[in-house]
Amino acid sequence: MKVRKKMTAILLTVIFMISTFAVAITVSANTPVALVEFGPTSRIPSLEGSISYDDTNLYFSVTVYDQDAADDDYLAFWIDPDYLNKDLSEMVSQFDSPWNEYSKLLMLNFYYGTDPDPRWGDGSGGNCPWMQTTTSLPEGVSLTYIDTSEGMDWEGTIPLSLLGLSEGDTIGYMFSARIKTDAKYVDGYPETVYGYTPGWDLRDYALVTIPAPALAMDSFIIEHAKIDFKKKIDDDKVKIKGHFVLDLGNGDGVSIEDEVTLTISDENVEVFSQTILMVEKGKGEKWEYKRPKGETGGIKHMKIHWKNEGLGKFDVKIDGEDVDGIMNPVTIKLEIGDHVGDEIIAMRVHKHHWDYKAKGK
Repeated sequence: MKVRKKMTAILLTVIFMISTFAVAITVSANTPVALVEFGPTSRIPSLEGSISYDDTNLYFSVTVYDQDAADDDYLAFWIDPDYLNKDLSEMVSQFDSPWNEYSKLLMLNFYYGTDPDPRWGDGSGGNCPWMQTTTSLPEGVSLTYIDTSEGMDWEGTIPLSLLGLSEGDTIGYMFSARIKTDAKYVDGYPETVYGYTPGWDLRDYALVTIPAPALAMDSFIIEHAKIDFKKKIDDDKVKIKGHFVLDLGNGDGVSIEDEVTLTISDENVEVFSQTILMVEKGKGEKWEYKRPKGETGGIKHMKIHWKNEGLGKFDVKIDGEDVDGIMNPVTIKLEIGDHVGDEIIAMRVHKHHWDYKAKGK
């Protein structure tokens, strides 16, 4: 390991530990998480963008290629929290739309230059965006745009509470946009053409689910951890032992079908993360993972021993990785299905390895 990295690590260790300590943490819920990315769509105008969320808002970012605010263009974001209750079987044309029944609508419309401000609609105007019954933007809702050489870039924010949504809900959504062109529309409409996501008309639903929040474990304790820094590249080794208690009062427990993810990071950088599926041993009181033969790197062996309902002891061995550059203190996070536990540990720095032992261990 390079001398500079050693000195930096030692300095940080001195700062963070006069005596060895461990602090439990939770993941911040305020960083937007991507839900879906789409496009560029094949129909003119082409749309490309994404939808993301945090614990408060739904966000979207859309590029509509070849759009120009001077040419009576618009973007509309249709959100349908009630799509599951729609009967779509009788729709025969793009104007026989599920959006005729009820939806939320956020749009900015330059229709003949008369409505340059964003508007909020409740779906009562049918599938024509500019015919919606509109109100001033509710608190927390925003829609902005920037003209670019490629078209128009749109950014928007809508509070989840305004849509009656929370984590775990699934919604129907669609973006629609218009541009002026000399080309004729396929149905004979002149001058203007319309683009949609995901398909060619208003009958198309795209669906997105806001993930249920991770359920924090009642406790998560690292008993022992060791990082061996090897001279060869991609040859570092990590061993971790600990135990946890699931929050069964608010969760449904776990099953062997659940994905298990182990992540190692410092304050700034994630240096290792791997998701595995384990197999049951014995009568189900033990879970185990062994790296398949012929594969190298990552988790070599992992065991979880269920001592009683909700209490598990785990043991992980990792090799063939490059974690040289990780800084003290170190965060270790374990996810089993929807359950997550993490802990920050300050490791003791030795010449070729770091180690950590919890008090009393």
